Amino acid sequence: MVINIRKAHREDLPLIVDLVNSIFKEPKDLPPSMGKQFPTLFAENNAENLYLAENEQGEIISHNGIKKHPIVINGHQLSMASMGAVCTDPDYQGQGIATRILKEIFTRLKQENIALLTISGGRSLYTRQGAEHTSGKRDYVIEKKLALEDTFPGEVKLWSGRFPEELTSLSRIYQQENVRYLRSSREFKQLAKNMPPAQDVPFPPPKLLLSYRVEGQPAAYVLGYLDSKKRFKVVEYAGQRRAVIHCLGYFQKVRPGIDVLVSVPFYDRVLINMLQQAGCRGEESCLDMTYKIINLDIFLAQIEPLAAELSCEENFSLTEELPAKTKDDSRKLLHFIFDKVETAHRKAQWRNILPLPLPSPTGLNFI
Repeated sequence: MVINIRKAHREDLPLIVDLVNSIFKEPKDLPPSMGKQFPTLFAENNAENLYLAENEQGEIISHNGIKKHPIVINGHQLSMASMGAVCTDPDYQGQGIATRILKEIFTRLKQENIALLTISGGRSLYTRQGAEHTSGKRDYVIEKKLALEDTFPGEVKLWSGRFPEELTSLSRIYQQENVRYLRSSREFKQLAKNMPPAQDVPFPPPKLLLSYRVEGQPAAYVLGYLDSKKRFKVVEYAGQRRAVIHCLGYFQKVRPGIDVLVSVPFYDRVLINMLQQAGCRGEESCLDMTYKIINLDIFLAQIEPLAAELSCEENFSLTEELPAKTKDDSRKLLHFIFDKVETAHRKAQWRNILPLPLPSPTGLNFI
């Protein structure tokens, strides 16, 4: 059997979406919505980043989607891509087709100087090719009412379903985050309205937005949806962390009896401390995605200036100081740079630098 692997064309999009819906939506008795829910992935201007396999009759039998979006860590950009909607027609599974597409993508991304790839999932298809879990988060289920500071100035507004025109101003709050995806205001509005992470409920999901304003100016937001168990699942937050806490507390006040689920990346120590002070303990877990360093040289070159900025040593060189066993091993390097390790177990020269933070891959940029 001859299987042809190639990049998608714009005219392939409807058939790709049909295949993806048949794998991800129909088995869950959810209406087909992948094309709507992932507007930036299945967009005409992103078609060249979608990879497919077709049989001898020209029918699309497998798909792997890529969306390139750099991340920003303390003002430094790291070239990154996300992978998702990976699927193969059941009649063609077990023939190594998805692996062939995966290897083709790795080769292309390396040629395009992409440093890091995040993959939606941790199945053996990915881990056999060097993808690993790294970094982490604390998952909170907030059941009891949060204690709030009545003296904190400002007001909270809650929108359900239809969002306000002020989404543009909220996107600017996200753009001020120290750890984030490089995202335009147009993309923010698109993603907020379609809520890509809401995969367990029919589309459109029951969206919720809390906005905290001080003297009429937005200072923070909390964005999420009611999941299949009718819990408020926070997809993304940004802005002043005290204001974020007030948004959560306000929701509990106006929607009593609804649990709040929020995952906080390890690097966000301010919000973690605030939740702990409010009596929320949370459980530690890895980020839900797997990661792979695609281009080792580009990865090191791009994080070098960030490491030098964070270091307390004069003329610090990341590549010179890296342990020999990690320099040429992308898996070991991934864990060395991003894993959470007790400070006492790190050499002094790395304590102000590592671990480097990663933005949450299950926020609005979820693929």
